[in-house]
Amino acid sequence: MTTAAPARRWPIYLPTLALLLGAAVWSAFWWYAAGRAEQAADAFMAREAAKGRVYACGERTVGGYPFRIELRCERPSASVRDGENHLTLEAPRLVAVAQVYDPRRMIVDLTGPVGFMDAQGRRGEAAFRTAQASGTATLDGKLERASAVVADPRLTLDGTEQAAGSRLEAHLRRTPDAGPGAYDVALALDSATSPWLGLLPVGDGPATFELQASLTQAGELRPAPLEERLRAFQAADGRVRIDVARLIRGDVEARIDGDLGLDAQGRLDGRLTLVARGLDEIVRGLAGGAGGRRDDLLSSLLGAGAQMLGKPAKIDDKPATAYDLRLDRGRVELGPIRLYRLPPLY
Repeated sequence: MTTAAPARRWPIYLPTLALLLGAAVWSAFWWYAAGRAEQAADAFMAREAAKGRVYACGERTVGGYPFRIELRCERPSASVRDGENHLTLEAPRLVAVAQVYDPRRMIVDLTGPVGFMDAQGRRGEAAFRTAQASGTATLDGKLERASAVVADPRLTLDGTEQAAGSRLEAHLRRTPDAGPGAYDVALALDSATSPWLGLLPVGDGPATFELQASLTQAGELRPAPLEERLRAFQAADGRVRIDVARLIRGDVEARIDGDLGLDAQGRLDGRLTLVARGLDEIVRGLAGGAGGRRDDLLSSLLGAGAQMLGKPAKIDDKPATAYDLRLDRGRVELGPIRLYRLPPLY
């Protein structure tokens, strides 16, 4: 009589062993990736500190296991020094998240308000309901595109509100099939209010602003003083192509497109086309408003002269007027008329 061979039981446990082995490998990979993320954050802060920009966290933790790497910074702060200028910022919390399988893409969530103070001791606050940003880097670590969306932004300075809106969006990307330093930029601010809008003799109520533009010779995207960036931009013969810059306030709408650069003294040079709807209201405000027959007559004369300098156009099938503007070493010219000279940007 033949004795049956004992059944092999190890194949039954093979899937479980494979699962445990896979979990161990994945855990090791996650801890390795999380450690690299912390090292990258430390290296970035060290490089920035050497340039006078100090970033810190009151408490920093790493989490998100098993599929995310979540870097949480409690009480983040920044101290930026540029010569005699000094700005400090602080916020309650900042959370940066990246997927383990796609570490080049990061999403940042900032908890407000963000308080700031300059070298003169002036204090301000940037408040918002939510503020999120995302960015994608190339394989060599250079920023490829970035976006930010802020809901209900509000800016105050020394306790006085300076500006507010319902939504602020900003988008930036490297221009496809273009050389280094070429970027596409888009900005939008909805339902903006500010006491500074009272200085504009155009429209009533909140304003909406939109900008779509492209830049050349703008260099790499890295923190740097604005003056330094502008000087490098001018030295490289950089240009800004404005596809559309639009302002809407009440019954008034203005759109601008054109091309701008900087001269050696930091003054604007270029040509713009301005298309405006609601010109009568603009001219009336410039002429001093409705204050009797004399003001009405002056407004009519100025309006007629402005129409002669422009040409008929339309905005959304509504009558408008188009003007050709020239900026020559900061001087704004409308046809043969020289209006005023803008100050240098640096």
